[in-house]
Amino acid sequence: MKYLNKNRIILGCIILTLSSCECEPCVCSDEFPSILLDLPETKVNNDPENTIDVYISSENTYLLFQQHVEKDSLANSIARMKEENLSETIQLFADDSSSWEAVVFVIDITKQSQMKLLLKTK
Repeated sequence: MKYLNKNRIILGCIILTLSSCECEPCVCSDEFPSILLDLPETKVNNDPENTIDVYISSENTYLLFQQHVEKDSLANSIARMKEENLSETIQLFADDSSSWEAVVFVIDITKQSQMKLLLKTK
């Protein structure tokens, strides 16, 4: 495994860890099987005024602007909002106990839609 930077995360079997490891060669993740994932980049310095807010609950349900949305229709709903020029940026909020698969699903939608992504943390 090569170096990790701020635009990549390591997904462990149980733990989702943000890493900025710089050891040569990287051995930090050898304890857990992992997937190297390239995150979409954004050049937004401040929070933009218009965003498409996606929430992932502790039960891994999806909310779009606080309204429940089925997983199967989330991508279409976001695409429709983008076409209506609502925003080019998805702002993702996820509960601490939500699964990493749910987060990766939204990241995938963002990349496929060629949109920007803001991962919001506390």
